[in-house]
Amino acid sequence: MTPKNYPNTTLSESSTWTYNWVWENMLTFSRVFGDHNITAMGAYTSEYSKLHSMGGSGTTIQTETNDVLSKTETGFTVNGNESETSRISMLGRLMYIFKGKYMLTANVRRDGSSKFGPGNKWGTFPSASLAWRISDESFMSGISAINNLKLRTSYGIVGNDAPVGAYSYVSGLSSGLDYVFNDTKYSGVSVTSFNNPSLTWETVKQFDVGFDTGLFKGALEATADYFDKRTIDMIIPVPLPPSSGSSGSIYKNVGEILNRGFEFSATFRKNIGGLDLTLTGNLTTLHNEILSLGGTAPWDAGATEPGNASRIAEGQPVGAFYGYKMLDVFDNQAAIDSYTKNGNLIQPNAKPGDIKWADLNDDGQITTADRYFMGSPIPKITYSFSGNFAYKGIDLSLFFQGISGNDIFAELVMWTEGMHNNFNCGTAALNRWTPTNTTSNIPRAVRNDPNGNITKVSDRYLKDGSYLRLKNASLGYNLPRSITDKMQINGIRLYLTGRNLLTFTKYPFYDPEIGSFAVGSGGTANTSRGIDNGYYPQARTLIMGIQIDF
Repeated sequence: MTPKNYPNTTLSESSTWTYNWVWENMLTFSRVFGDHNITAMGAYTSEYSKLHSMGGSGTTIQTETNDVLSKTETGFTVNGNESETSRISMLGRLMYIFKGKYMLTANVRRDGSSKFGPGNKWGTFPSASLAWRISDESFMSGISAINNLKLRTSYGIVGNDAPVGAYSYVSGLSSGLDYVFNDTKYSGVSVTSFNNPSLTWETVKQFDVGFDTGLFKGALEATADYFDKRTIDMIIPVPLPPSSGSSGSIYKNVGEILNRGFEFSATFRKNIGGLDLTLTGNLTTLHNEILSLGGTAPWDAGATEPGNASRIAEGQPVGAFYGYKMLDVFDNQAAIDSYTKNGNLIQPNAKPGDIKWADLNDDGQITTADRYFMGSPIPKITYSFSGNFAYKGIDLSLFFQGISGNDIFAELVMWTEGMHNNFNCGTAALNRWTPTNTTSNIPRAVRNDPNGNITKVSDRYLKDGSYLRLKNASLGYNLPRSITDKMQINGIRLYLTGRNLLTFTKYPFYDPEIGSFAVGSGGTANTSRGIDNGYYPQARTLIMGIQIDF
């Protein structure tokens, strides 16, 4: 067979393998003497992970039957990657219970991570908790409605090395940067990532206080908690100054974040005339705030097509949305001429149909200094409730979940109402400002967007992200034993299940249940939370089936 070249073809091959092992050891001592119950535990864990990958590509394949890299003639390249991480953990725990109602637990752990440099690999993290089962006290014996009541509190410190990769404490170099010296071309390398040898554990300090209760012989169970969680020495990517010669970022331990709130949950169980029902509800409130950036200046984050949609700044929630404030759309030239400061036009280049921006710093012009914190992607309230019902072989379960008090930066507005390029638009653009439709809040269609109607990050993109969703539902029927016994089988169940069946929301686009579009290390996902750049919506599914037990 005569070899035949295929010059416009590319062949790529790659392989990746991972190797992991975990070694765990535990020693436990338990002793009961009189009213005292003591349990001690010591543990040691070591773990190792290695990733290795390699690949190559080439163009101009010689034959259509030998798809191997050695048969490519031009453009041959190779690449590879390898990373290793390891961790050692030592844990000690002591639990003491007196008379079954006074409880003390103390823990201390020592963790070492290869992700940090010499002198910063190890961290010590203690914790302790106290509990008092009040319902076992003699003065509670006459209160029959309360069968369980326990107060508890805890304080602990834990370490976190997850935000960084294997070698964040060393600089990364990349080959392929050629340069010319004395008319001769030389191969060179460039710095691709800057090191931080002082990088160390991110630590979380958390205080909790709450109670558990059981009422009416267990028919009603409830818990309530107050929590105060402070993340200090946060590991986050901080943008490098222009003087570094790089537009990238460097991981640093900076600042402090507060998460504070309440958690409630309750479960009710009852049999009413043969109907077994279980009702459960959960509710969490959250206040999130950046308390300190350790002297680091605020920076923009949350990259979107119009620009960075969020800003990391003290006194604000993580990933707070930051942009311009839209007041209105200029109906006509008279509206532009009347928008002045000291007799000067605030937007001298605006045209009828352009957005009227708020001059928040009152300096008579629209600049980046007029941006403001316009919303938060973090819900103030997260809740769920479920119901399980069973009656004479029929069972029904429903699970609802929802959030409230959060905003979504709907980047989709740019694509559905843009009209500044050659892309198609949504039907909303039909209601844009025109000389015959001057009351629209959708700006005019104009090439290249000179007023920044689309390309300015603004509260025009901000939408209410609250929702309530029927997340799961299931309806089933178990055939009576009188029927299945005749068939000589143990049971038959018919069922219909569904996911994402109903959603109640004011969000105008596909799906309000979004998180972060840039999921990665170093907190990138947190700073990009609540940005909808075209998420594929969660599918609504229905499944019908039969389960037969032999």
